[in-house]
Amino acid sequence: MWDEPSAQETLRRLEARLEQASGAAERLIAEAAETISGRTEQAPPGGGEDLLRDLAERLRDLIPPDLQRSLADALHELLLALKALVEWCLERLERQRAAPVEVRDIPID
Repeated sequence: MWDEPSAQETLRRLEARLEQASGAAERLIAEAAETISGRTEQAPPGGGEDLLRDLAERLRDLIPPDLQRSLADALHELLLALKALVEWCLERLERQRAAPVEVRDIPID
């Protein structure tokens, strides 16, 4: 198990990195908003996609490589869990369809 002081220090460092990334992301979003508001009504050459792609790349570059790998692994696990959930729901629906439906006559007086 983790030794308590080193675990707390690791969490403090991670929190500091996330705060730095958050601050940088806020600055980039503000910069992007200024860029977009300064443009005319014409659509940008890339349809806005270039700006979003550039923003995403800048944000990605702010995250340390080891944290990027951790996030990618976590996202991979999340997607696998989501896939398993969807498959489970589909199997359950198929079983419900395959089950015979009980029909009863209701007497009308």
